[in-house]
Amino acid sequence: MKVEAMLSILVSLILVGVSNGAMDWDIYSGSNQIQTSDEYGVVNTYNNSTLDMTGGRVEYIFGYDNSIINFFGGDVDILEGHNHSTFALNGGLIDTISILDFSHFNIYGSDFVWQRAGGGAVSGWLSGNWLDGSSFNIYFRDLPEEFPGSHITLIPEPSSFLMILAGSVLLRSRKR
Repeated sequence: MKVEAMLSILVSLILVGVSNGAMDWDIYSGSNQIQTSDEYGVVNTYNNSTLDMTGGRVEYIFGYDNSIINFFGGDVDILEGHNHSTFALNGGLIDTISILDFSHFNIYGSDFVWQRAGGGAVSGWLSGNWLDGSSFNIYFRDLPEEFPGSHITLIPEPSSFLMILAGSVLLRSRKR
């Protein structure tokens, strides 16, 4: 009896150690949100659904079928885009991005620096600052050279854009 109880406790502890206890979530429609205290293992978005992440923790977020993922904060290990999904990245902690199947990643920030990784794979790190001034360093794998219909757009913060616009106006006025 004692041996069975101890084996049961041991198996329970092993299972808890293997799983972080986070639930998975498949999103098929509507607008959905992940907030500060939320925790998920895998989140899949489908069928034109929208996900806004403002906090919380997720291991993997996969975008499919024209879904939209707006990332404002929180912590995610891997973002992976498929089938015309769109990601708008505005802040938070992101470890890795994988770009596949005509997916689109819009990254809002400043001071962008790209460092290509060595080896045969098309991969590397993008660092910079989010709009709130916090820094990021994201590893990219499976870049658009391998998937020509996919793309990354770096969108500078509003003040940088205004300075570029003002400089363009000044250059045009000097030519006249």
